[in-house]
Amino acid sequence: MNIVTSVCVDVDEEGKSNHYPALKGIDDKRIVYWRCCITFCMTSIKFNPNESHLVYTNDKNMEDLAIHGHGVIDMFLKLGIELVYLPFEKFDPKECSKRFRNAFYKHEVICDLANLDEPSILLDSDCIWTKSGEDIFKKIDNDKCLLLQDTYQRGSRPKIKSPHNLSMEDMGKLYDRIPVMKSQAEYPVWYGGELIGGSASHLKIVSDSMYEVFNYCMDQERTKKNSMTFDNGDSVFDNDEYISSYVYNSLIGISIHDTRRSFTKRIWTLPDIFNFRRKDLNLAIWHLPGEKESGLRELFHELIDPKSIFWESTEPSAKFLGKFFNIPRHKSVVVAVFFQALEKWRNLSKRVATQ
Repeated sequence: MNIVTSVCVDVDEEGKSNHYPALKGIDDKRIVYWRCCITFCMTSIKFNPNESHLVYTNDKNMEDLAIHGHGVIDMFLKLGIELVYLPFEKFDPKECSKRFRNAFYKHEVICDLANLDEPSILLDSDCIWTKSGEDIFKKIDNDKCLLLQDTYQRGSRPKIKSPHNLSMEDMGKLYDRIPVMKSQAEYPVWYGGELIGGSASHLKIVSDSMYEVFNYCMDQERTKKNSMTFDNGDSVFDNDEYISSYVYNSLIGISIHDTRRSFTKRIWTLPDIFNFRRKDLNLAIWHLPGEKESGLRELFHELIDPKSIFWESTEPSAKFLGKFFNIPRHKSVVVAVFFQALEKWRNLSKRVATQ
């Protein structure tokens, strides 16, 4: 099994970085992502020591790169991680993307993973492992299925606009205007981009389809022949999940296993967005997009110490890892519950007002 993550440097021709709402700018963006990457790898190696670990990057200036005094290449060598240089060329949306441009780099990685012999699981670098992935790996052995995450779980509520003011119904309207493939669902599932796992043959089908759809949408966007914009104003290039979800919903003959609730979860630990539940301690993978510059930073400093509890314990608990993110008991849980209740009340008031 290949356990994979990636780091993309995506400064455009004018030297301006793309916008990433989850980053507050406390640290250099490049440092933030490499620090997350190393933290991810260290947690995975602890719990999955017998699996291969690969990191893809388009960063050409790695020789002298250091994170808080620790050389990145030296850390990779000590951990036994394979560093793979891969240019960001085929799937770069360039000027068409206003947000999350570097996320499209994952499509480049999927394309390369399709050429490997072993199955692969590709994860965002702001994920961590809390236990062995043995049960996850069994799902994709022998071409059994493709691993994806239905992050928002809106199947029973396809017309709800939350989050991002974009419903499954809205997604379907735009997808119907893309003739490359045919969505197999009346209301397409919004699959998260933090995870994809599968055999090389399945990833080959995905990457070939992704390339065809991406090029079609780029042509339509640049020539203005066909609007590639959702009702909420987002372009399909403002989030890599828009194009990938189109492909995943259009696959024929490939079974999709939703990892949400069984293996993975996108966990928010902010005062106004807090969705952690005690049962999440049983999940093997936590995706922590709001912790790039806080909890994951603190965890990096813990893991970089070879004498830390993490390395000396036979099997560190999820509770131990959770303390770096103020979970399972969050300091602001009362505030979080208040904001969640307030948001639900506002949404209900809007629906009542429009009836």
